Formats: sequence, structure tokens, C-alpha cells
Amino acid sequence: MPKGIQEMARAVLAHCEKADDIMWRRATEGEALLILGELDEACIRYAWAIQRASAPREATSMYAQAVRVAEHVHGAAGAEKVAGLFSLND
Repeated sequence: MPKGIQEMARAVLAHCEKADDIMWRRATEGEALLILGELDEACIRYAWAIQRASAPREATSMYAQAVRVAEHVHGAAGAEKVAGLFSLND
């Protein structure tokens, strides 16, 4: 992962600390943590966010981005672990 992208991910986490503790904050933290190589911690954040999704489209939106980033950074095993957090109806 390029250094500049990791720096942006760290900046995102710093901004999130100042935000209200809502679903999208936790999903954003999860994405930043994926980029920083913290798969397990990212999964914790995503699980918290998923539990608080009030509409299926919210979980679907999180899923699409999370799995894409996880696969890019952590490979197929990472994408599979992240995908396993979501219970989406086909």
C-alpha cells in the first residue's frame, strides 16, 4: 500500500475520533483500518456498524466497499472474512 494512502487512512481515523459515534463513523474507521493492514480491528468496527444499519441499502453499501478494499489489501482470505460479517439476502 503506498505510503500516501496509509497517511490518509491515519488522518481519517483522527477525524473519526471527533465525529459522533454512529454507524457511518464505524464503517469509515473499518475501511481505514483495512488500508492500514488491521484486518481484525476493521472487522470489529464493521460488525458494530452492521448491527446498527437501519436499512438494507446501508449494509449493502458498506459491504460493497469493505469487500473491495479487503480484497485489494488482504487478498481473497481477507475479503472472505469481511464478507462473512454481512448477512445480505441475494
